[in-house]
Amino acid sequence: SLYAEAARVQISGKDAAATAQLTHKLDAAATALNRFGPSTFLANAYSEIAFFRSRKDRQAGIEAYRKAVAEFDRSQDSDPTQKAYALKRWGALLLVENRVDEGAARYLDALKTERASKASPLDISFTLSDLGFALRRQGRITEALSYHNEALESREAAHKKDPNDVRVMNSLANTWNNLAWAHADSGVIDKAIEAERRSVSIWERSSRPPHDTPFTKQKLAWGRLFLAHFLLRAEAKAELSELRQLLSSVRQTQEQNPDPVLARELIPYAGIL
Repeated sequence: SLYAEAARVQISGKDAAATAQLTHKLDAAATALNRFGPSTFLANAYSEIAFFRSRKDRQAGIEAYRKAVAEFDRSQDSDPTQKAYALKRWGALLLVENRVDEGAARYLDALKTERASKASPLDISFTLSDLGFALRRQGRITEALSYHNEALESREAAHKKDPNDVRVMNSLANTWNNLAWAHADSGVIDKAIEAERRSVSIWERSSRPPHDTPFTKQKLAWGRLFLAHFLLRAEAKAELSELRQLLSSVRQTQEQNPDPVLARELIPYAGIL
C-alpha cells in the first residue's frame, strides 16, 4: 500500500524513473504477498499495478485489472468499492482500445457490484454515466438514455440538497451533456439542444468566482461549442447571432487557456466567426 501511495506521489511530481522503481517494488511485494493466499490487500495491489502499467502499456493494464478482479472474487474479505473501481478502470481501458462490447460489460459488472453493496446513489451515478457512454458507443441509445436519466435523478437530488457542492454541480452538467449527445444520436436535435443549454447554464454558474478555475472555464467552452454544433445541426438560421456569441466566447477561452484539441475543433466554425 505504501509503495502504491508513494508511486502516485511521484506521478504527481512527474518523476517517471521513481514511479517505475516504486512500481517494480510494488510488483515484487505483491508476488511475495501471493504466497499467503487470497486477500483484499493482494487484490488492491494488482489493481494499483494495473493503474501504473496502463500509463505506458494499456494491454498490460488490462491484464493486470483482470487479475485484480479475479483476486477480489477469490478473497473472502473483498472490498466491493475497490472491486468496482478496478472493473471501471478495466472498462475504460477496453473502450480506449475500441473493445467496446467488453468495456460495456465491465461497467455493467461494476454497476451490479455497487448495487449489491448498497453504495450511495451519488456514487452509483458515476458508474451509470460511464455505462451510458459505453452503451452509446455500441449504438444502444435507448438503454444509454435510461442510465443517463437515472444518473440525472441522483445528481439532481444531491444538487437540491446542497446547491453549492461544486463536485455535484459539475457532475450534473456532465449528465446533461451526455443526455444531449444521446438525444442527438437518436436524431432528436431539439432535445439535444435543450439538454446542452442546461449543461451550459450549470457550467456558467460553476465557473464563477470563487469556483472559477481553468478546468471549469474549459468545460464551459466545450459546452458552448457543443451547443453551437447542435444548433447548426438543427439548421437554426434564426440563431446566427447566438452562434457567433457562443463561438466568440469559446475562442476567447481558447486564447486565455490554450487547448490544442479545442483549437482544432474550432477550425470548421471559422466562417461563422
